[in-house]
Amino acid sequence: MKAFFQQLRILFFALLAGQLGFLFVILLLKGQPSRIGLLTLDNPLPLVSVGLMFVAVLVAYGLNEKRKALGAQSGGHLMEKAEHYRGVVIFRCAVTEAANLFALFLAYLNGDGIFFLVFAAGVVAFLYFRPDVREFLRDYNLKPAEYREVEDAFGLK
Repeated sequence: MKAFFQQLRILFFALLAGQLGFLFVILLLKGQPSRIGLLTLDNPLPLVSVGLMFVAVLVAYGLNEKRKALGAQSGGHLMEKAEHYRGVVIFRCAVTEAANLFALFLAYLNGDGIFFLVFAAGVVAFLYFRPDVREFLRDYNLKPAEYREVEDAFGLK
């Protein structure tokens, strides 16, 4: 079980490193933004970026909660529940990462600082969705023996 969550954490941090690496490349190519930019109808790209980030976070959160509820209702054994949790984590990270990469792509095209701010908000959302053993214990309705097995594997009490 410990190796399972270790792999999940490695995947999470690899996705985060990829986003930050893309940010670094864009900053190298474009430099720091010279202006923040405005949320106006004259230039719809910042509005699209903010809207997409908002929708992505809402979708990730909403489907995350729904999928966790489905996983808690499943009568499978511990590894089936853990595999379900992995799918939930991958989905929510993929949705927020897609919005983050879109914001960075717009930052590259446009150069306005607003896209970097949207990206920063997306990184905060991405970090919120990080895999957590306690979340798994809390949300997946484990049997007492399964709960103790996970607790013992991580030294939680």
